[in-house]
Amino acid sequence: MTKRNWTASRDDCLQRNADLVVINSKVKEEFATKFWLSAWMGLRLDRDTEGTWKWVDCTNVTSSSWLSGEPNHPTITEACAVVGNSQLIPTPCASQNEWICEKTV
Repeated sequence: MTKRNWTASRDDCLQRNADLVVINSKVKEEFATKFWLSAWMGLRLDRDTEGTWKWVDCTNVTSSSWLSGEPNHPTITEACAVVGNSQLIPTPCASQNEWICEKTV
């Protein structure tokens, strides 16, 4: 499967009239963490309020599925999140990963 950085992955979703997935329910969390080994979520460190993680729909993170000890990103200047091993993991946005889009119908 194709891998891209976070911005290119989001652009792909937007071109499909969708966006990167926002984990705002237990069902979505279980789906994302069960079926994906490493994929971009619609989650990144907010550039305007350093230290605050926001979903692409501008909601704050409420998930308790962070990798143990995370989010801790002292060396990542642009941090986004992947889901992997049933947990959210802060990752440099420039990294190459698969991604999950969601579309409201």
